[in-house]
Amino acid sequence: PNSRQLSKRLRQRATNEVCENDLVCIGLHGMVNLRDIGCVLAGCIAAVAWWIFIDGAAYGINVDKATSKMEWYYFLPGIISTVGLILMNIVNLKDAIEDEDDWEGSGSRTSRVRVWLFITFTILFCCVGGGIWIMAAHFPDNWTGVAILLQPILLMFSATFLLFVRRFGESYEYA
Repeated sequence: PNSRQLSKRLRQRATNEVCENDLVCIGLHGMVNLRDIGCVLAGCIAAVAWWIFIDGAAYGINVDKATSKMEWYYFLPGIISTVGLILMNIVNLKDAIEDEDDWEGSGSRTSRVRVWLFITFTILFCCVGGGIWIMAAHFPDNWTGVAILLQPILLMFSATFLLFVRRFGESYEYA
């Protein structure tokens, strides 16, 4: 066997995976880990959001000569939405659902997680509002404005999707 086949066999023995070809690798006993797939999909959505913004900025500067310069505040909805994505996924959704009695003087963990999620959702919705304001005030009929609006919307969807897909934990689910 060549080195590629040998490394494939060693990888299969080391991780107990059944790899039918190089593109499809199924986990333990033919089950797909939905958490991993969901996390990758959420990351792809976030990457597409930034790619759309970069495309809109390049379009505004190079194609549409009316937009000669990107102002600093055009970047804020996307940057703050990215921070909101990180802040939302610091906590576990299971802690917001389960009501436990672990008092530390200021309230239960459940109520603190719920307040944290409320604040991050508020931040993300304000970023969408900022994108709407920038599009309506500066780019009413331009791809740059649509890109500035789509970026925080996609980042908010990515953050929410990642929050819910992480509930699957380490368990494997059937595809």
